[in-house]
Amino acid sequence: MVENKRIEWLDVSRGLGLLFVIMGHTMTTPIRDASGIANGIYTIMYFFHMPFMFYLSGRTFGIFGEKYQKRNNLEWVKKKWNTLMIPYLVYGILVYIIFALANSITSLNHILDNAGYGKQSIFQWAKGSVIGYNQYAYHLWFIYALFIMNILSFFMMKYVKKHKLVLFVLTILCMALRGYVDTSSWGIANLTMKCYFWFVLGTYVDLGKYMKKGWALFLQGVSVVYVLVYAANIGNWTWLVSERVKEPVKWCMDFGLIMLCIHISIFLSGKIRQAFLWTGQHSYGIYLFHQPFFASGSGLVLYKVLGLPLWIAVLLTFLLCYGGSLWIMRLLDIKYFHHLTSLLLGKKRTPNSEK
Repeated sequence: MVENKRIEWLDVSRGLGLLFVIMGHTMTTPIRDASGIANGIYTIMYFFHMPFMFYLSGRTFGIFGEKYQKRNNLEWVKKKWNTLMIPYLVYGILVYIIFALANSITSLNHILDNAGYGKQSIFQWAKGSVIGYNQYAYHLWFIYALFIMNILSFFMMKYVKKHKLVLFVLTILCMALRGYVDTSSWGIANLTMKCYFWFVLGTYVDLGKYMKKGWALFLQGVSVVYVLVYAANIGNWTWLVSERVKEPVKWCMDFGLIMLCIHISIFLSGKIRQAFLWTGQHSYGIYLFHQPFFASGSGLVLYKVLGLPLWIAVLLTFLLCYGGSLWIMRLLDIKYFHHLTSLLLGKKRTPNSEK
């Protein structure tokens, strides 16, 4: 199997997952505060979309894992550093420069400060980037955590005999530990502990094989009902959010929702499938560029500054997130910017490669 061969259902699933990510980011704080429906959509998206995206990344790692093991250790680490961490650092630097300049304009400083993008010294920014909390581009933590997971899994699979058992036990213990210890100040370590299980699950388990079984269909249905009730906060459903059962129940519901998304991805057809497929094939660039300017920035300006009706602002923000990111990738195809491609996307692109 060729390492760079694309797997269609994975790309369709990534496209679907990216839709959820953008929808969640589009529901900015002012919009959520003004609309219960928007807040409900945000809650649903954030309930499961990151486990889903990490599962898909793990599935890719698992499919090509045997080939990866033949790679030289240093070569593998260097490849992942160039693909993930170079864009993490370069994009983070560019975003910092832009917001530093924007905050130097007095009329913008107050607006940016209220939106969570206020002045920050280069030392504060550098510290945040190291620990995985970039105030100006917080979504980059996904890329940082993905780098750590790839490296850990690579060496575990290569040098630990019972790596499957060890990784599952380790990641389950990490998730459980977060229920007893306050890890909120641990930065990227906390976020990796929270999501590594789903990467490991994807590495070893193809949930698509089980999605049509009776128990799996039942779990998918229960998960949908659960997340809708959870988001709506209907009636006296305190057991849904009880700290004692909250995380274990959520893990089960995440299983169901991930299988449902895979189910949808496999059975989509026609132009809708092609649209998700194309989006999935370009998901890395869209994910990287859609925040913070198009999501948080556009949502704030369109709704709070220009005063557009809420759902018009939401729709325009979503379109800007998607279309603006594609415009940036197109811009990188211009010969004057082409040399930035490997720095911002982790790999070279051929002009008009998205066609």
